[in-house]
Amino acid sequence: IDAIYMRATQLMTGRGGWPNNLFLTPDAKPFFGGSYFPPADDDFGRPGFVTILRAIHADWEARGDEIRAHADRILAAMGGVPAAGRTGSNSVRPEAWLREAKRRALERFDAAHGGFPFEGSESQFPQEPLLGMLAPAHGASPDPRARAGLTATLDAIALGALHDHVGGGFHRYSVDRAWSMPHFEKMLYNNAQLLKLYAEAWRITRRPLYRQVATDTARYLERRMSAPDGGFYTAEDAEV
Repeated sequence: IDAIYMRATQLMTGRGGWPNNLFLTPDAKPFFGGSYFPPADDDFGRPGFVTILRAIHADWEARGDEIRAHADRILAAMGGVPAAGRTGSNSVRPEAWLREAKRRALERFDAAHGGFPFEGSESQFPQEPLLGMLAPAHGASPDPRARAGLTATLDAIALGALHDHVGGGFHRYSVDRAWSMPHFEKMLYNNAQLLKLYAEAWRITRRPLYRQVATDTARYLERRMSAPDGGFYTAEDAEV
């Protein structure tokens, strides 16, 4: 579903990203889309979500047939929607898939800065599940290349600007490959995963840095992300 509708957004706007907001005809054909819409019209000239809703409602009432035709053209440009099912079956080979996933990840490893950036992108995301895949399971023999990629990346994240050395925890990603220019929002999901990763890395290596970072992250989550009535907040806004 994401692949289908992200392709629609890219066709209509020339770019993609999350959140992916799409408006569909009753038969699920996209006709208008975009990424982030603020709650209300803002000082940057961006229309708020309510403004968007009202404009689309007015357009749909005034020229619904044109919008349906526009949606048909978008669907045609997308090449149609892939069939939901496939014939045949594939054998389940988790060990082989894991080996191949590690091989492909290590081909992308940035030896200069750590991390596993995608080709053509200057941004660096921690990619916590990928890092977790490189960590050896309990009792497993370590893979030297995987361990080197894991520790180099954890070092770069811990010592760079993605790690908030004053407030604790981690920002979501860096807009440069050297981990020096963070995007300042903080998310519960990746702080929780990074806490687990650094704790696991400390178990494997006994490096004091990893224990310090894990403890720091846990304290940040308790201090800033814990809701007073229980549970956790999902994020801190970049503007905070």
